[in-house]
Amino acid sequence: ELLLAAGIVEVQDAWIDSGMAEIFFAAEHQLKLDYKLLVRADANSPAEVFRYLTNLANRIQPVSKVQIQGIKFFIDGVFGSATALVSEAYVSTGKHGDCNWTFDELKEAIDKTHNLGLQSHLHAIGDAAIEFALNAVSAASKGPLGPVIAHAELTNETLLEKAKALDVTLCLQPYWAQNNGMLLSCVPHIGEERTQKLYAIRDMLASGVKVAFGSDWPVSSYKPLEGIAVAIHRRSSNEVHPHNPTQAINLDQAIDCYTAAVRTMLGGVAKGTLEVGQAFDAVVLSGDLREKDLDGLLTTEVLSVYKSGARLFPHN
Repeated sequence: ELLLAAGIVEVQDAWIDSGMAEIFFAAEHQLKLDYKLLVRADANSPAEVFRYLTNLANRIQPVSKVQIQGIKFFIDGVFGSATALVSEAYVSTGKHGDCNWTFDELKEAIDKTHNLGLQSHLHAIGDAAIEFALNAVSAASKGPLGPVIAHAELTNETLLEKAKALDVTLCLQPYWAQNNGMLLSCVPHIGEERTQKLYAIRDMLASGVKVAFGSDWPVSSYKPLEGIAVAIHRRSSNEVHPHNPTQAINLDQAIDCYTAAVRTMLGGVAKGTLEVGQAFDAVVLSGDLREKDLDGLLTTEVLSVYKSGARLFPHN
């Protein structure tokens, strides 16, 4: 109900452990949204995830509201604990962070993922982690769905060029691109200069890389309108200095990253556009976003939500 009220009609849950998928299946007849599940592969025992998937084999490609879509690989940690994998050593520790996988084990796991017809989804935050993930994707077999790198917070031109060449989608969380406590907690570890380089969304789009927006909820806001506001203004309040406004994007780009780009990332046939021949998934808002400043974006309300032609919010 919360997600519907925010204008969301499809969900990807990117952390499913053994036993969790069954909860979704049991509740399937009650669900209003479509759910794409990513089963987490533990680097210490990668075979476990494939044994679990064997038991769920009949759920991998069903025509239903709940589908097993892929496998989630955590390559590194996060900047706030100096565990994201970086090429330049941390200011705070003098180390380079953590890599959770060996290259050969990750390549083998991606091969198995793709052979099952599933998508590989890799958590990689530091620049060295992103490079490691891209190299593994390059060495592995191709899958039916393009690989995804989640977060991709610290990038550079070389990494973006490689991601584009490999047809990798970068799944960003635009709400994080603001000077709040979470972002500023990175400064003691990576310094001011690298912190300013985080979330280079404009560079990503300019390079031609596929960029899709998500929330990583409950880590941060699940509301697309709030993510759009930060993507455009690089802040969620006029009282706060914007984070690296040179990486701000425009409204059309932000909407595309939340709609058509997500539809492509999730492997849908529909293009994520509202036109003849496409599924009628639509959100009606209280005002024209093109006429809204930052405060206007944050106060715009979702009036109704339609999925496949049916109005799901508000519920009659």
